[in-house]
Amino acid sequence: MEDLAEIRGKFAGQGGVVSGTLRPRDLGDADGDELEPALTCTLKRWAEIEFWSLDDCDLALRHTYQEALEDLRGFRGMIERGRFDLVFHPVLDPATGDTHHVEALTRFHEDAGASPQRRLRYAAEMGALGDLDRAVAARVVATMAEVGARAGSEAITPVAVNLAAASLLSPGFADDLARIAHEGGVAPDRLILEVTGTEEIADTAALDDFVRAARGAGFAVCLDDMPCGSASFRYLGLLEVDYLKLDGEEIANARAARRGAAFLEALADLCRRLGVKTIAERIDEPAALEVARACNVDLVQGYLFGRPDQGGTGAAALSAVGTGARR
Repeated sequence: MEDLAEIRGKFAGQGGVVSGTLRPRDLGDADGDELEPALTCTLKRWAEIEFWSLDDCDLALRHTYQEALEDLRGFRGMIERGRFDLVFHPVLDPATGDTHHVEALTRFHEDAGASPQRRLRYAAEMGALGDLDRAVAARVVATMAEVGARAGSEAITPVAVNLAAASLLSPGFADDLARIAHEGGVAPDRLILEVTGTEEIADTAALDDFVRAARGAGFAVCLDDMPCGSASFRYLGLLEVDYLKLDGEEIANARAARRGAAFLEALADLCRRLGVKTIAERIDEPAALEVARACNVDLVQGYLFGRPDQGGTGAAALSAVGTGARR
């Protein structure tokens, strides 16, 4: 049987409005927890394909569904088997060089069956990013608890955990994170919830509900990849967060032109007035660090202070990175 890529190529350009049908027998052995996300993913992928042969669109739809189901099972199996590691990257005070906290980054195992980018795309298509975010949060908490058991709770460096904004819309997600921290024996105030992809979420009221619930539980909240333009001002007006991580391009813009530096300094000043700390990322060379200092950015992160993978993984890496890499 031809695979989906071949079918797409054969029928591209024939035009027309077509539809396909999945019958109960086409759904295979999918259980109740698999069926909805697999069908959701199927419809999303089907909608991206503009042209099908009228004779074979049912066959193509079955291919799309089977591919989605296999991807879902691969993704969930990867999480269940824990086929990922954590590496850590420091976030430092540019004035002192001391480590303020570290960011946990996920590295999927080579035998996980697909690249990290593809795995994340699968999760987004299936509405399953929340499953990954919970698993990563649980691993982070377990790693922090291991450090605490070895060296005492005072040795636990605060950790930022990346969360997809789409995950936050799941009912009770903040409660899930609080439960994970409590069961793992880590105080929520040692965790920073770093939210990515906020610009993709239209329901800002739901985001606000999450931020309020998370901060009420003791977590700090950071908005990731924010530009110096209107989006940052909009979210600062809507959401009461603790940190704003600036897109790496903003440092490049500040280095390239006085206007860029003026915008960066103005945003840093506004955040300081609101009690929000700014973080500049992609500080990869000394000149970038000097710009961040000149614009009064509170915290910095980048390859100038080491690469996240070079310190290994797990509790040993967290302990090593948490001691700081002064510059």
